[in-house]
Amino acid sequence: MAVQGADDQEPLMAAEKSKPVQRCPKGALFIESESAVPGGRGLWYCRAPADHTIEDVLKPDYFGLSQGERGLRCGDMIYIEPESALWAVTVRIMALMPSIQQVKVREVAHMRQVYEVKPPSGFRFEWAGMNERWQIYKGEVLVDGGFDNQDECLERVQELMRQKAA
Repeated sequence: MAVQGADDQEPLMAAEKSKPVQRCPKGALFIESESAVPGGRGLWYCRAPADHTIEDVLKPDYFGLSQGERGLRCGDMIYIEPESALWAVTVRIMALMPSIQQVKVREVAHMRQVYEVKPPSGFRFEWAGMNERWQIYKGEVLVDGGFDNQDECLERVQELMRQKAA
């Protein structure tokens, strides 16, 4: 039996290094409230692009250079969800690193949520962007669209199935 060595891992490390760094897009981070108490924290909301992951938003580069109307500070909290509404996570700003190029965040325990819904057999739910939103396909045929989340897609499929059965 062969033992994997460092040479076997080189292609994986090269692929990881070549992946572009995801960053919070300009205009995706909003302050929702700010404490009036000296040293208080701000509560922020981030609407990430649909192709960004929880792992992306936890990296120090993600919020680097994201300075909104008052700027991120240590202790601030950010509620993050993607346009596709497939997940949500809350993070706390732990440190602003060299020249705000990087922002160290820590995930708040028990605040990660994944909202992916398993479609009924033969159907699939597909994110089509901010204008078309979630769409329902049966095989390769578009059935309906414009839904805000996969739960709404599932409800529509169940409604269609009830109508067909009646």
